[in-house]
Amino acid sequence: MVVSGEKTVASVVVENIKASEVFMKYGIDFYCKGDIAIAKVCENLNITYSDLKKDLSEIDTVKDVFEDYNKWSLDFLVIYIENTHHTYIRKSLPDILKLSKKLNENEDTNGEKASKLHKMLIQMNEVILDHLDEEEGSLFPHIKKLIANLKDDNQSEYLYDIKIKHLINPLKDQRDLIAHLIKEIISLSKAYYAIDTSNETSKKLSLKLQEFELDLQRHFHLDNNILEPKAIQLENDLKER
Repeated sequence: MVVSGEKTVASVVVENIKASEVFMKYGIDFYCKGDIAIAKVCENLNITYSDLKKDLSEIDTVKDVFEDYNKWSLDFLVIYIENTHHTYIRKSLPDILKLSKKLNENEDTNGEKASKLHKMLIQMNEVILDHLDEEEGSLFPHIKKLIANLKDDNQSEYLYDIKIKHLINPLKDQRDLIAHLIKEIISLSKAYYAIDTSNETSKKLSLKLQEFELDLQRHFHLDNNILEPKAIQLENDLKER
């Protein structure tokens, strides 16, 4: 793919989801902090731009339309995010908390670290579930009404009651907090497992958290970099009709 230093991290991943793997390799946040030029993020993180550019240029073109998220319709994006990512989160969190609780209650484990890990997971669980409820209860219905208005020449006054950015901004703040929490939790989990590599519960929890983080990254990329920009553009287009 063609890369320039002026392109933002998010725009590159929107163009080709496979770029996310390269950015993860360099420790670059493409899902919550992607609105930054590639050259600037290289400067900030002391990354050699030519190395990053070479890796990005070698990415294969996305051939599977199912991975070309930017070509999906807004209504399909909403359905996909809710049925795939929201469902995964609601299914995975109880399993993660169960493993964490078991680790915390095991007298043979490092009590202080296990207790801190469990408390952080409880906090993350509450924040994430609130976030999903906000998306499903406010943002997604608003987007669906925008789509309905696009198909109807008689626009509803609903469009002018609240701007979609007023719904999006608090959700972005929540995603930033969740991304921060999961990084701290995984770091603590890895440190814990390093102390006792024979602990099967700790091993299972560490692997499950890494899987969970990967899903969150893809989920938040769709929210921040594709769904919400498209929804904002649709709202602006409708107001200019």
